[in-house]
Amino acid sequence: MKYLKLISLVLFAVISFSAIYSQSNSCNTLEPICTDVGLNFPAQTGVANASTTDPGNNYSCLATSPNPTWYYMEVANAGGIDMNLSAGSDIDFALWGPFSSLANAQANCNSYGSAIDCSYSSNATEDVNVPNAQIGEVYVLLITNYASVSQQITLTQTGGAGATDCSIVDPCTMTFLDANLTACTAGMFDITGQVQFTDPPTTGTMTVTNCSGDQQVFNAPFNSPINYAINGVVADATAGCTVTATFSDDPTCTISTGTFTEPICTCFMTLLDANIGLCNGATNSFDITGTIEFINAPATGTLTVSNCSGDDEVFNAPFTSPINYNLTGQTADGFACDITAVFSDDVTCTQTLNPTAPICLSSFIHLKLPKLTHPF
Repeated sequence: MKYLKLISLVLFAVISFSAIYSQSNSCNTLEPICTDVGLNFPAQTGVANASTTDPGNNYSCLATSPNPTWYYMEVANAGGIDMNLSAGSDIDFALWGPFSSLANAQANCNSYGSAIDCSYSSNATEDVNVPNAQIGEVYVLLITNYASVSQQITLTQTGGAGATDCSIVDPCTMTFLDANLTACTAGMFDITGQVQFTDPPTTGTMTVTNCSGDQQVFNAPFNSPINYAINGVVADATAGCTVTATFSDDPTCTISTGTFTEPICTCFMTLLDANIGLCNGATNSFDITGTIEFINAPATGTLTVSNCSGDDEVFNAPFTSPINYNLTGQTADGFACDITAVFSDDVTCTQTLNPTAPICLSSFIHLKLPKLTHPF
């Protein structure tokens, strides 16, 4: 009977000594429960009653609440959750909820209303039931060591369609993320690196994203480390960039690199030549052919080769060096005329030549000689 429990508790407190374990003895600091793996912990002894530490709660059936240990569980799958508490000697419990979050549960500590389940029996085993639990709900479980003896207390789920979120017990942690920038190629560069983590979610995706929104996505299951590569990033010298890795099913499990400035790939035209073709006397014209060589060309736009007369040839991106051009039907007038190559998306990447046009002899010159007369 319960009054006998009260007497034995007083006697035990007088004649015994117990170690105090570093477990939560207040609802201000709740410890997590995962019903998939359960609990197995040393019961507290020599700890003040929960009703003394947090006197504002309604402890319902618990006439006394010695040696308390406080836990919380967050629902991952909807449905009832049936659990069994077991120890060597008398233990009791009370269950409150639902709360909207852990923060809400702890904020309401010391003002909990009536428990939704409670037992103050003399047994060493107790059955705990969370009825019709819904995803995301949080429940608070108080377990007391009424016997005040050193003993192990275990908790196991024995039934119900519901389940708790085990990530709160072994929370996901991102431990390492780096970002290595490659050299520029055609106005682009790549970012490569590695992500390291512990206790990742078992479902969802992990996304590695840069400051421009370029990303690589990995699907569960996740095994640390993961190597990533974000290819084809526009090299525009964006400052204050970071790379971030995040799990979709645990957005709080995230990590970012330090800030860096993206490279800028400077276009440089290394060659522009011009080969003057033979004159066409019939049309008084000639052709110009040549080669353009360059590095780090823009990824978009056009490359235009033009002369001072407005004749041109236009090439569209992507650009691969070298490019051969051909300006046909140029006037053979003997004058110098600029030839310019320029990229539309980087007008500073340009070269100019100033070749001289040839002169074509379009006809033969005939000399008329006077007739010679002979004095016969």
